[in-house]
Amino acid sequence: GNAVSGSDTGSDTLTIDNQSPGDATWGGVSPANTQITLNWSNPGDGDLAEVMILRNTVAIADQPAEGTTYLQGNTLGTSTIQYVGAGTSTIATGLTNGQDYWFEVFSRDSNGNWAAGVATGPHQPSLVDSDAPCAAADLRVTTQTDTTITIAFVAPYEDCTGTSGNPTAYMVRYGYEAISSGNWADALVFDDAYTPSVAATATETITLTGLDSNTRYYVQVRAVDDFSNVGPVASLLGVDTDKTQSTVHAGWNIGGNENNLGATNTCSGVFGVSSCMYWVSSGVGDWSGAYSDTGPSGQVHDGYGYWLGMAGGENLTPPGDSTPTTNGSTVEVPLQKGMNLLANPHPDAVLLSSLQIVQNPGGGETVNTWENAVLAGWIYSSIYAYDGANYFQETWDSDPILCGKLHPRKGYWLKLAVDDANTYAVRITNPNP
Repeated sequence: GNAVSGSDTGSDTLTIDNQSPGDATWGGVSPANTQITLNWSNPGDGDLAEVMILRNTVAIADQPAEGTTYLQGNTLGTSTIQYVGAGTSTIATGLTNGQDYWFEVFSRDSNGNWAAGVATGPHQPSLVDSDAPCAAADLRVTTQTDTTITIAFVAPYEDCTGTSGNPTAYMVRYGYEAISSGNWADALVFDDAYTPSVAATATETITLTGLDSNTRYYVQVRAVDDFSNVGPVASLLGVDTDKTQSTVHAGWNIGGNENNLGATNTCSGVFGVSSCMYWVSSGVGDWSGAYSDTGPSGQVHDGYGYWLGMAGGENLTPPGDSTPTTNGSTVEVPLQKGMNLLANPHPDAVLLSSLQIVQNPGGGETVNTWENAVLAGWIYSSIYAYDGANYFQETWDSDPILCGKLHPRKGYWLKLAVDDANTYAVRITNPNP
């Protein structure tokens, strides 16, 4: 055959790209009700073609194959292809609340190279509920004793805009003044996680224990749902615990009357005991003075404290024919320098913060609150009761919940610290209007 020969002087460049693009970077991931919003930033590669996001209910082990493209909605291994495109956000919908989900984002360049991928998870969609329960309805007192109060109310629905569901808990608080949403944080906590015992619309009952006898309390309840939304306070509820007889120890006890007895009552008639001693300070020193029978004019007086000789087991009870002090009435007890005995002459506990210390009563007098009298150096801040076995301290505090009190039928030592030519007295006003 014929010989063939020739030459070619042209050339071309063949570029082989097998370098993967950079990874995308996750941004905010926001779970919501049956869905999760995903945000990310794409890499800065100039030949970026798209990103793909996989979704799974376990940590993702699936990887895309080099040179292969995928369609959104299909599967890759055990993972669902959540997204394919060049965007930077997507919303995974139709998810199950409370289920864990993992996501992994892969970037692909125009030559089919896939990045290693970056995972995030687990993320859990959940119902977002901002609707608080309603207020407890018909809040009322069913029973009370000297140390307990039982309240009842109609249990609300957990969502005030709906008609289903039960509260997860009740917050139960109490105090010595009316409780509103404004002073809720200042109230005493009985139980902030009380577990409901009945379903919504049924009657719930709760018993508060460990209270002081013969004391006015205010009680409030707020319902809490499973998203920690707290309902409003209920209607105002105030209640007095019952009076209690003060059982005393054998021996000497400090007591006082709680009624308007005047000056014609004997020790045995008031306290039911035959031994009754009143301390009279000499006005010279702290413990300078002497005991006398019953007090001025040999009679028991309102507001005076007495040492009572008791066989033990008796109760300090007012006589049946005594007349309670009237609402808002005030009893004035004179004070001498040093230690003085006083008592609460009213049937309700009296806060130290409500007492008045008077200089020169009845004649150009100066009246101080307990706090100011302490600051002025007139008195000491604490008083002391004794029940035949132990002393008990009551101390002033600006917070009425923490402030000490004069309890009915209890007597107290009070120290007048000032030493001058003025006269002094303490005024004790019935606290209940």
